[in-house]
Amino acid sequence: MRVPREGLRLEELYRAYYSLRPPIREPDHIERREFAFQYFGSDTYHRHLSFQSIEEVIDYMIENPPRQAYYSVAIYELPEAKNMEEKGWLGSDLFFDIDVDHLPGCDTPLPTTECIMEGLRLALRIKAIARRDLGAEETHIYYTGHRGFHIVVDCGEECKKLGRDERREIARYVSAEDLDLNVIFPEPRGRGLEPALPGEGEPGWRGWIAEALGGKRGGAISVLGRGWREKILELVGDLRVEIDHQVTQDPSRLLRLEGSLNGKASLLAVPVREGWRPHIRDLSPFHGSVTVRCNSDIPRGDYLGFHGGLREGEEASLPAGAGVLLHTKGLCRVVEGELVVRAGPGWRGI
Repeated sequence: MRVPREGLRLEELYRAYYSLRPPIREPDHIERREFAFQYFGSDTYHRHLSFQSIEEVIDYMIENPPRQAYYSVAIYELPEAKNMEEKGWLGSDLFFDIDVDHLPGCDTPLPTTECIMEGLRLALRIKAIARRDLGAEETHIYYTGHRGFHIVVDCGEECKKLGRDERREIARYVSAEDLDLNVIFPEPRGRGLEPALPGEGEPGWRGWIAEALGGKRGGAISVLGRGWREKILELVGDLRVEIDHQVTQDPSRLLRLEGSLNGKASLLAVPVREGWRPHIRDLSPFHGSVTVRCNSDIPRGDYLGFHGGLREGEEASLPAGAGVLLHTKGLCRVVEGELVVRAGPGWRGI
């Protein structure tokens, strides 16, 4: 595909991608999920759509290339109903959202490799908490194609029935909100006694603290020395996960469709696991070489394998994936070149 003289049109690039019928993951109970799409040139979402198969979804996206594609964490009797009461709620997946924008030094114009890797570490922490504390049978993690991760926890049918209040408490637990050390380390009854250190295998935050303390398990808290409260709080700070509470507590929230393009970066939403490292060559279906003209300075840094170092007004030849990313972010404009569109070239095996 040659870049037209009038400039690159993302809508047509996205149509070309979906026309290849890429390996988009079909949600379970797809016929009972609500779908929602945001189109190019619009800030609103077209909601209350339902489909019987992923093939129907892809057909729809070929005809109506979306800038963003979502489906509901909830399953409904009538997902296409406009009113929530009419939909008939049957349950919802337990869902966590990590946005690295909130991490120190990560509020940058382009997502950096370092920040995305820190987001993955936090996502894996949620997976560990879900396995040990919620009895999760499976936890699915995927990169959203921009600055974050979605984590979907399967902790059984009872978990799907949790209401807003219960989900809020889970969010507070994961993020250690209002954690009270006086509850975790209660003062013992008896003169001269000290609070006990947590032991291996204890539930809740005492167990996580014991694990973080390594060999210091059992015995009195005084073995940590003066300032033990500050030391414990520092451990908790390393173990807690900052999440969007509104996302987790809302049983009607929308999830990004895995395998779709994220319209904020033109990168793919892809499944990940421990050991994954993000790179544009695996996250973009756009290949080849393009010339870009920059609208602003792009400082040096590792932006998912693209290392920056461009000046405002400069023209540069870049791999198509990096060029389309910069074009989508409004940092540069693709002015010429050749692109090859592939159906998820690198993410099948991630």
